[in-house]
Amino acid sequence: MMISRKELKALKEFDGRDSLALSVYLQLDTPEKKQNAYETFRRCIAPYLDGNGKESTLRDDLDLVKTYLETNGGKDGNGLVIFSCANRLFWRAYKLPVPVPDRVGLGPAFDVQPLEEVLKEQERWLARLFRKRKVA
Repeated sequence: MMISRKELKALKEFDGRDSLALSVYLQLDTPEKKQNAYETFRRCIAPYLDGNGKESTLRDDLDLVKTYLETNGGKDGNGLVIFSCANRLFWRAYKLPVPVPDRVGLGPAFDVQPLEEVLKEQERWLARLFRKRKVA
């Protein structure tokens, strides 16, 4: 997974204004977790939809995530992150090389903090690999 600095910047600067930005992190490091990805998402999003009217606002986002997960989208990595804001015509899904804890974020901006941690760890790993090869 390589997310460019430009893409990360766009995610960090996203302004949902009067919309809701949905961030979904899923751990997919076992066949069972891959098979149950949509059910995990439903469990994680449920507290946000407890009769507060947000479900109607998020209807298109929920449908997009459901379709993506039920059609095996992104399930060949160990983790997956989805950023969706259908009202602003924004959708991104990234396969992650490492597992991430299941998590949903909902608000005017995307929750990019877990993604930034994955990217930092990946940069550290690549730097260690580069140093090893340079020494060898």
